[in-house]
Amino acid sequence: MTNSVHRNVFTYGIDHQDLITHASENWDDFALGNKGDSSLRNKILNRPIWDFISDAETISLYKSLVEKVRKKGVTLDFPFRCDSPDKRRYMRMRIQPEADAHVLFQSIIEREEPRQPLTVLDSGIERDDRILRICGWCKSIKHDDRWLPIEEAVQKLGLMKQRVLPKLSHGICESCGEKISQQLVS
Repeated sequence: MTNSVHRNVFTYGIDHQDLITHASENWDDFALGNKGDSSLRNKILNRPIWDFISDAETISLYKSLVEKVRKKGVTLDFPFRCDSPDKRRYMRMRIQPEADAHVLFQSIIEREEPRQPLTVLDSGIERDDRILRICGWCKSIKHDDRWLPIEEAVQKLGLMKQRVLPKLSHGICESCGEKISQQLVS
């Protein structure tokens, strides 16, 4: 594997009890580059993967994906987004079985696009008690009864003008939910 490919692939594994057993050497660099101090290897190892997913719907979906990988011995592969305030990051997740009911997760950066920084995605800013629901897969934001692309939602909700922003609650939009659900039935 070349260095450029290696820099764009981040892996971690869980054991049969869903405890995180290892993370790739480049894990900490990615975490620190995204203000993810709480996601450093020494803070995630030997903890349940579920400690790091806040939304019950997303936990349920991931548990179903992991169960399918373990029971059927298949590798699942799907796109997702992992944006930073100044980048759109298009990624691919691979979840594959390993020995003894262990599961390997690979997150691969397929491409990045610079954008005007979106403070709503900055984990280091002040937040109030309001909640803004964001799709953990495509980064759309729920506004009223619709899911809008993040840049459109930021504009429509006037989030660039607000000094204190709402907390983000990750979930899954209907479109991404359908795509991931197809992985479960195929």
